[in-house]
Amino acid sequence: MKSNQLNRGRTPIWGNLVMCVRQSVMLLLLSLATFTLQGISHVNDSEKNNESQIDNYLKHNDHRFGDDLTIIGSVIKMTKTGSLQSKDITGKVTAETGQPLAGVTVFAKGTTSGTFTDSDGRYKLSIPSGTMALVFSFVGMKTVEEPIGNRTVIDMVLYAEEIGLDEVVVVGYGEQKKVNLTGSVSTVQKEDLVKVPSANISEILTGKAPGLLTKQSTGVPGQDFTTLSIRGYDDPLVLVDGIETSWSRLDPTEIESISVLKDAAAAVYGSRAGNGVVLITTKRGAGTKPSINYSSNFTFQNPTVLPEYISSWKYAEMLREGEFNSGIPYTYTEEEIQLFKDGTDPDYINEDWYSAIFRNWALMQSHNLGVSGGNERVKFFLSVGFLDQQSTFKSGDLKFGRYNARSNVDAQISDRLSVSIDLSYRNEQRYEPQATFQNSDPLTNIWTDLKLALPVWPSRLPDPNIGGAYSGFTTRSPLAQTYSDLTGSIDNRQQYWTGRISLNYKIPGIKGLEFNAALNYTGNNTYVKNQDKPFEVFSYDYANDLYVSWGINGENALAEEFTSYTQLYPLISLKYENTFGNHAIQGLLLAEGINTDYNYLSGGRVDLLSLEIPYMFAGSPENITNNSGAVETGRVSYVGRANYSFKGKYLVEGTFRYDASHKFPEETRWGFFPSVSAGWRISEESFVKDNISWIDNLKIRASYSKAGDDNVSAFKYLTGYEILSDPTQVYVFGSNVYRLIRSTGLPNPDITWLDMTSYNIGLDSRFLDGLIGVEFDLFYRLTENIFGQPLEAYPSTFGATLPQLNLNSTDDRGFELTLSHRNKIGGDFTYSMAGTVSLAREKYKDWSEVLYDDPDEIRIYKRTGNYTNRWIGYKTDGLFMSQQEIDECDVNQDEANNTTLVPGDIRYVDLNGDKIIDWRDQDQIGYGTFPDLVYALDMQADYKGIGVTILFQGASMFNINIDDTYRGPLTNWGPPLEFHYKYRWQPDPANPDININPDARLPALVGDGTGTRTHNRKTSDFWLQDATYLRLKNLNISYTIPHELTKKVGIQDLRFFVAGSNLLTISKLGIYKNSQDPEGGGLKYYPPVKTVSFGLNVTL
Repeated sequence: MKSNQLNRGRTPIWGNLVMCVRQSVMLLLLSLATFTLQGISHVNDSEKNNESQIDNYLKHNDHRFGDDLTIIGSVIKMTKTGSLQSKDITGKVTAETGQPLAGVTVFAKGTTSGTFTDSDGRYKLSIPSGTMALVFSFVGMKTVEEPIGNRTVIDMVLYAEEIGLDEVVVVGYGEQKKVNLTGSVSTVQKEDLVKVPSANISEILTGKAPGLLTKQSTGVPGQDFTTLSIRGYDDPLVLVDGIETSWSRLDPTEIESISVLKDAAAAVYGSRAGNGVVLITTKRGAGTKPSINYSSNFTFQNPTVLPEYISSWKYAEMLREGEFNSGIPYTYTEEEIQLFKDGTDPDYINEDWYSAIFRNWALMQSHNLGVSGGNERVKFFLSVGFLDQQSTFKSGDLKFGRYNARSNVDAQISDRLSVSIDLSYRNEQRYEPQATFQNSDPLTNIWTDLKLALPVWPSRLPDPNIGGAYSGFTTRSPLAQTYSDLTGSIDNRQQYWTGRISLNYKIPGIKGLEFNAALNYTGNNTYVKNQDKPFEVFSYDYANDLYVSWGINGENALAEEFTSYTQLYPLISLKYENTFGNHAIQGLLLAEGINTDYNYLSGGRVDLLSLEIPYMFAGSPENITNNSGAVETGRVSYVGRANYSFKGKYLVEGTFRYDASHKFPEETRWGFFPSVSAGWRISEESFVKDNISWIDNLKIRASYSKAGDDNVSAFKYLTGYEILSDPTQVYVFGSNVYRLIRSTGLPNPDITWLDMTSYNIGLDSRFLDGLIGVEFDLFYRLTENIFGQPLEAYPSTFGATLPQLNLNSTDDRGFELTLSHRNKIGGDFTYSMAGTVSLAREKYKDWSEVLYDDPDEIRIYKRTGNYTNRWIGYKTDGLFMSQQEIDECDVNQDEANNTTLVPGDIRYVDLNGDKIIDWRDQDQIGYGTFPDLVYALDMQADYKGIGVTILFQGASMFNINIDDTYRGPLTNWGPPLEFHYKYRWQPDPANPDININPDARLPALVGDGTGTRTHNRKTSDFWLQDATYLRLKNLNISYTIPHELTKKVGIQDLRFFVAGSNLLTISKLGIYKNSQDPEGGGLKYYPPVKTVSFGLNVTL
């Protein structure tokens, strides 16, 4: 097939790269040998012996590596002979504050002679005669090249690298100065990633970058992902050092910076860039004295909010009231309610199931050890890390662990050739109790059972070893289900590794021209062992000293699954950069291919001989299950980019990308995605530069770009079939059982790329020497050829699955605003603050749907022309507080002349004035569940080593729909919450048509197990709540011990800190705010957590 030809055809395109990689490995080894021999020369003067060793190696290996090895040997010998004559230079290096700088690299330009400053900032260096200058470099400081002349003592003052106009930003396939950017790019630096410890990177990004919308719905260890969206789009492309791989569980201490690419800045990634791109760049070594850094923190976690359930006597009282309202017999008498209040009878207790299951704080700890440094020839960064994250389950059987290691090495083989080798490994383990066998989310089952656990039943039995305690509903026992010894476990182990070898060669004869080649490899193995254990559920009869069985929870079963994923990603490129007078030019031509392979194998057994032998061989030969599958994908791309700058004030960038995907037929496989952007630095014009001194930078920019997406199942252009795997989906003929095969639907031979066209205008400005900064972006995106089915063209009785066609379109619009201020008062106090606001909204522009002709159907149901996150429902006007109000209502609320209404029911608004509530009275009542508006305020201050960072973050224009038992107390006779007790419509026992609760805001209770009356279940603004919130997202207070004290014990830097996250939340959830987090998923999900951390950072 043509798609397979695309996948398999990468060998001739990239075959020669393998040889280049092989040779580059040897070149790296030779560079290390060079470095080693240089070190030997300082302690061993037998130069001839060293040279003879080199000559001998070259002689015996020349046939394997040819001219390259001879060149490297020459370089090594030149290094040896260049240091025979020398003179000594001494001096001291300090910062602008006068503080000595230790670890500064000092080397003689054009040679390999170099050294580092000591703890007092002093250095001594022997340099070859004829050396013209010394180069001083230090991380975070501006590199200085100082002429030597006839001096033998050279003192130097280094100044901090100013973050701002000269800031270098990582962009697609390269770097650019921020001042020269013509696209929209937001950056997050390494310092901001480690201020508040977190187990996942996605949470750290919240509030850090304008245009990046986030929402964290859960705090489950190892699964506490934050949903990211750039400008409200779908999931962005996330690359780690240029490789698409698992990223949210990276160790933050490994990361140098994160760039968020929007508009044309992302277009260079073509078909994968339509939803924006997040570039994560890991740390690399610098040409400085090796430094050792150790960071450690201990973090205590607690859910931001837990539901407030009522006591046992309140439950009995509310159940009795609901039964009274429903006209059914009472479960509890008044005397029994009093027994619950007294708490003296063991059969009438008050149990708090949440307190039984959850502890107040759970520990998370992380540790990282990193080493970085090098010289002008070899630079390295090495890192190992460990993280252990516990949950708030008292059982301790819900947890996440991670081990990680990274090595990034850069070697300058010669003046023209350099090689980099990057390796990383990460081992993750998620362990959780098994609550429902092979359920997609077993933890959900625990939360479902927990919301029905009654406070009238004890959470533990007198003998806890006998089984699980009955919670009031079937065989559910939520406390027992948190203990893996009883219920079983899910052990999920994942291993990730990446490898990258790249070389850069500066082509002679053409200044600024470079050839680059890289080979990336990514692997991920996952092993999941899922064991379900049966346990019996009991209640205890104290009067008769008897255990009463309620049945068996779970089954004796075992399932195992192994998956393997690999990605091979080679690329080659030519880069050009040069300046001709006032003209600066950059160019890039690149070709790359990405091929992935995914395989899985699974099996299952039941009725193990022993629960203590959780292996397949111990299972029954009956009811065996097994399955396997494989997926292979391929993609080829050709990329080009050109940048032009005139006098640094007129900026133009153009890109193109030509992508091919295996998902489409040969005729539509290739997609062309161009972009163009331009910028004008008005501040560099003479009429501004010579007349308005308070303008540091003023730039306007604009961009146009096209991107694509192939987010559709592969081979939809072919007629296909699927073999059903469900054991129940079979045919039986006689005694033979046959698998079912069915068509995947009609094909679409013309299926092709989804197209995204983006427009962006922006403003970057800075005033008064950085005192004030303003950044603003206005954007619009049109998405066309969205995959859909032509529903309007075929009747619902059509007897086949309709094909996926390129039918639909949407458009997005919005803005991003950042206001910043930074200042320094005196010599010791510095502070900064930055506020961001981002708005993004999406509309259905043209959508395939049923054709409506009724005006109300068009208003309510039609998508085309309306926002995608509309919430349609009824508007309400409180409750009917009495039977008299029902009798006086002239609007038919129930389409039965109000004969089914009772006091305490919801009153709906008659929007169209026809005196009857029906579907025509629906309207837009709110937004979707993901925020359209986000905002943040980041404040930082530092005074004599004391640092304070505060981040407030919030979101708006999204809603939470109150449902489940929040909407229906006593659903399945489960326990209501405190807000139900306080705000329910409460009848007067003497006159049931009258309410006696002055705070009544919720419907009357029902005691039949349905939760609430049908009339009150309509989707309406009664239940749809505004989820707008503001959080104290991060707080960090740190103290750095003065260097004068730490240097005495050999410590370069020592910092202690205390930090917290999600410490305070203000929301508009009203009566629900004490039981519902504005980002959380409700009663069925483990909520987000707030944290308090203590830690230290040591640099040697």
